[in-house]
Amino acid sequence: MHSVASQVYGWWQQRGEAEERRQYLGTSYIGHPRARYLWLSFRWAARPKFDGRMYRLFNRGHREESTVIEELRGIGCEVSDTQPNGKQWGFSDLGGHFRGHMDGAVTKTPYAEKTWAVLEVKTFNAKTFKELQAKGVKVAKPMHYAQMQIYMEQMQLERAMYYAVCKDDDQIHTEWLHFNPDEVQPLMNRAKRVITSVEPPLRLSNDASWFECKWCDMHSICHGTAAPIAGCRTCAHATAELDGDGRWSCADNQTAVLTHNGQRQGCGSHRYIPILLAN
Repeated sequence: MHSVASQVYGWWQQRGEAEERRQYLGTSYIGHPRARYLWLSFRWAARPKFDGRMYRLFNRGHREESTVIEELRGIGCEVSDTQPNGKQWGFSDLGGHFRGHMDGAVTKTPYAEKTWAVLEVKTFNAKTFKELQAKGVKVAKPMHYAQMQIYMEQMQLERAMYYAVCKDDDQIHTEWLHFNPDEVQPLMNRAKRVITSVEPPLRLSNDASWFECKWCDMHSICHGTAAPIAGCRTCAHATAELDGDGRWSCADNQTAVLTHNGQRQGCGSHRYIPILLAN
């Protein structure tokens, strides 16, 4: 195809593949049902492949954020989408290895005119949107629920506004969520285990054809049909340290500074974490 559309998709694919790997475990994934997936992602064992259309679709949610902020301000709400220094609201914990960035904070809303709340904006297709309306975010989108609980804990806020938009017909669904400390601590414990564990958690199933495994981005790595990416994070010498801003150390070369590019490229002394090569 030689068309504007195909060229645009190609541009998005190049742009998406050129983005740097996320250096930390993000709050948006901490509620993922499989801890092994989180560990393999944090260790850069594989990088999911997407076409240009999918990269463009991912960006659709980011584009919606500014529209939602405009809408909320239009009805009289006060929205803060950046800190005084101009950076996005966010937090860093567990030695800089666990981080999150909020879409914003909102106040002067109906039924909450004086208190600030986390603002989280999401977009969905019609089918998923209807499920969200019927079941609520905690049941329909538990990863989003976990994400907002962490934000409330880290930002010391007691509530969150979940603002969902249907991409098919622009319907809006909003929910108020309240901070629950009993749910946050297990999530923080889970994040620490993922970051500090030297080996991945057990598989969800040892059957590679199991339906929950077949469509997972980590399927080939998890079930031993492909080798993990060779880099510092899949190396037995590397450790995620909890005493610095996302610092990694190397037992083979204790004077080495493991930069982002260095971690991605690895070195000649790379030794796979043994269990990663087990079938």
